Amino acid sequence: MTNIGVIWSRLPSLAKPPEGIEDEPVLTSFLSKAFYFSVGRNAWWGSWSSTYPGDQAFAPEPTTIKSRIEAQRVQGSQFTLKELPALALMGEHYEFLLFQTWGNAPFREIPRSAIAGRTMFEVARSICKHEQWIDTFIGPSGTALRPILPFKMFRSRPQGAGYFLAWDRLDDDYELTPVMALVADVTLHLNNES
Repeated sequence: MTNIGVIWSRLPSLAKPPEGIEDEPVLTSFLSKAFYFSVGRNAWWGSWSSTYPGDQAFAPEPTTIKSRIEAQRVQGSQFTLKELPALALMGEHYEFLLFQTWGNAPFREIPRSAIAGRTMFEVARSICKHEQWIDTFIGPSGTALRPILPFKMFRSRPQGAGYFLAWDRLDDDYELTPVMALVADVTLHLNNES
């Protein structure tokens, strides 16, 4: 199988695998991270409004996210940048990255016996069917980062026109036990399947 030109993008559906990756086996899994940003600003009557720009809010590394944020800057906007704990499923040509944008204990609802299949798509689908809000992205092999702990969250601060935004670190408290248990479950499943 050859790389079909996949770039970092959301899997459109978990009903059937994208063409060209149907048989891509999972070689390994590991804890990774995805980067996510949201945009906030004061709305009507002093209330705070927070949105995110769809799939452009996600990237596998921070440089891309910060470039996108700088391109969207307008006066009064404030950006929040989060490092999200993620499960990486690595194949020979592709990687899947599974993560959640909400809550502080990602993958908490995944049962210990959830993992099934050998291909990246089968394993991802077996996980995602237990939790409604899991984002699943695909990228070329080598996309997923090995994380430096702890996972962090930042809020932007303007430094004036013509200057890049400054980033103040905020406290973020992820419970990593569920995602680490999921990584272990996938690894054990793969070991028992081989």
